[in-house]
Amino acid sequence: MASTILRIEMGHRMTMPPAPKIIAAGSLKHAFTSDDSVFADYIPDPDFEFGASGTVAKRIEAGLPWDLFCSANAAHPDRLHAAGLASSSKIFATNSLALLMRRDSLDTGPDDAVSLLRTPGLRVGMSTPLADPSGDYALRLLDRLAQHIPEGDAELRKRTDIVTGGGEDTPIVHPDGVYVGVLQQDRVDLMLAYRTICLEACSKEPNLTYLTFPPDIEVGARFAAVFNVASPEVGDALLHYLFGPVAQARLARFGFGPPD
Repeated sequence: MASTILRIEMGHRMTMPPAPKIIAAGSLKHAFTSDDSVFADYIPDPDFEFGASGTVAKRIEAGLPWDLFCSANAAHPDRLHAAGLASSSKIFATNSLALLMRRDSLDTGPDDAVSLLRTPGLRVGMSTPLADPSGDYALRLLDRLAQHIPEGDAELRKRTDIVTGGGEDTPIVHPDGVYVGVLQQDRVDLMLAYRTICLEACSKEPNLTYLTFPPDIEVGARFAAVFNVASPEVGDALLHYLFGPVAQARLARFGFGPPD
């Protein structure tokens, strides 16, 4: 009897479905892989691959295996849908851009994000537009700032550099991640980044802090998900879980806002 049960159990293990594959924006890595992560209770455990949303979307178009794609915007999922590769996109979380910095930046400068960003001589970092939605949102914020306060816009853009997202001249390597590294290695003085990224970076390095932007300048980010139409049952189950109360509560604990 015992050997029969063992054979049945072994057979059951051998027929377990393969781990679903989730491709996600790098800004979701902390929420998707940390303790008490968004998918912590999902069975079977998903496999994850992270990267700049635009970059991984191109890899999906080129044949990268996937079941669920979670992007930092809706544009890349919508492109996959238009190509017949993905379901229609759904917004599952929201975010916003904030300004990450070392604490000593506040000792000698203004204490609001707009004034600090406009302080001559301070080096500003952003991610790579088109490849990484964070870079697109950063450009939108600079445009919005120029509309409200046009003076100094050209000078601000001259001291703003791409330092993350794949378009940087020199990749940043740091044990606590690129957003801690970009400031601790003195690549920039200020970094435009998602508020959730700022929260994560500040939790790892107490010398860092961040400021938010006022409503008339703030740029919101909408995170969208699609599933692979070639594996609809697997992908739809993942999407359903992502919109469930457990996953949404965990996203909130990592600093994300609810779908709008």
